[in-house]
Amino acid sequence: MDINVIFSFWLVSILFVLTPGADWAYTISAGIAGDKIIPAVSGLLLGHLIAALIVVVGLGAILASHVMLMKFLTLFGALYVVWIAVSLYKNPPVPANADQLRLIDRLTDLNDRE
Repeated sequence: MDINVIFSFWLVSILFVLTPGADWAYTISAGIAGDKIIPAVSGLLLGHLIAALIVVVGLGAILASHVMLMKFLTLFGALYVVWIAVSLYKNPPVPANADQLRLIDRLTDLNDRE
């Protein structure tokens, strides 16, 4: 395999990790909670590694050639995101202790000053 293809693949994989999104929001909220940051980041990196390995093994090309399976996976993923949103709307997270409330107040004060 050409070294440029391998380099390009890993470059794109690293960019997926660095791009802000839901994984960053999860990591930040875990960091605010205090003691959950290492498991959160480890889990996210493991998920990115598994996705990269799926592509390397060639399952991505197999899935892309089966249109109905790809549509099913896309629909399943969209329904999963909706389920998460509804769950968070019904049961929003709340700070667990007074230290977290003070941190949120400080962050809110910093935003108000800008």
